[in-house]
Formats: sequence, C-alpha cells, structure tokens
Amino acid sequence: MHRTFVIIYSIITAAIALTTTIFEIQPALFLINVFAPHEGDKYSIALVVLPIWIALLSPLFLYLIITKLLRQNNDEHLSNNRTGILVKRKKAFQSAMVGIPVFINDKKAGIVDNGRTKFFDVPTGIQTVQVGEGKAASEKIQVTLYEGKQIHFELEIKPSAFQLKYLLKQL
Repeated sequence: MHRTFVIIYSIITAAIALTTTIFEIQPALFLINVFAPHEGDKYSIALVVLPIWIALLSPLFLYLIITKLLRQNNDEHLSNNRTGILVKRKKAFQSAMVGIPVFINDKKAGIVDNGRTKFFDVPTGIQTVQVGEGKAASEKIQVTLYEGKQIHFELEIKPSAFQLKYLLKQL
C-alpha cells in the first residue's frame, strides 16, 4: 500500500507539473517568465517542469523522512528469558525506504525496516509467521514456540520478473 501511494503520487505530481508548463499557468508561468522574459522567447521545458515537480514532491519526501525517523529505533536487544520471534531483514536496495509488514497468526505484528532486526513478543505454542502482503508475500511458516525461547528468521528480498518476492528463512 505504501509503495503504491508513492508511485501514484509521483505520477500525479509529474502530470500536474507537465500540464502547468504546457498550458503556461501558475506556478509554471512564473518560471517561464524567469527563463523567457520576452514574449516568444524560447525556454527549456525541463528547466520549468523539474523544479515544479520537485516542489510538488517535497511533501512526499517530508512524509517519507518523518516515517523513517519515527520507525528508526535501535535493533532489539534480547534477554534470554523472553519468548518471541526475531526477524532480521537483510539490507537491500529494493524497497529500502519501505518497511515490510510482519504477520503473526494472520495479524499484523509490526514492520521491519531495511537492515534492521525486530523482536515480537508472542505467547508459547504454535505460531504462523508471514511477511509482506499480496503477491510479494512470503510463504507462511509454522513454528512451535516454547517458554523463554526465541525463534530467529531472516528476511530477504528477491526480484522476480516485474515484482519483488519476500523470502523468510528460519535460522
């Protein structure tokens, strides 16, 4: 969902920047007058479209930076008597800014960021673990958790054809 929002927002802002430049309406008209002060002067469309597009994308950049900072806590430190599941996400270029959701027993337990480790406290017994949503989601892995034990998983992102696939491996 997060990735879809970023892509759609980027396409819409590019269309707005291009449309305002072609129809010579504000805010593009201001930049056109700067680069071509006299009527009929030639100007580069890229010099007008790019600053407008970057300005329109700035709320998205701000949103991404704030969400990254809010989610960015240090890796989890474990004590030996905690019962739960530890998911370590390998560093990857693909989806680097997007946190990947972790589902335990089909309920969203949290998000794992790029290159981070996240610990989830869960009760003892049989647990089902899956990462990601939709077509990119990993296979469900069923594990039995005992009191005071942790089960470690490693999350890796593999590109396949035109999409990404999440691989969850038990260590």
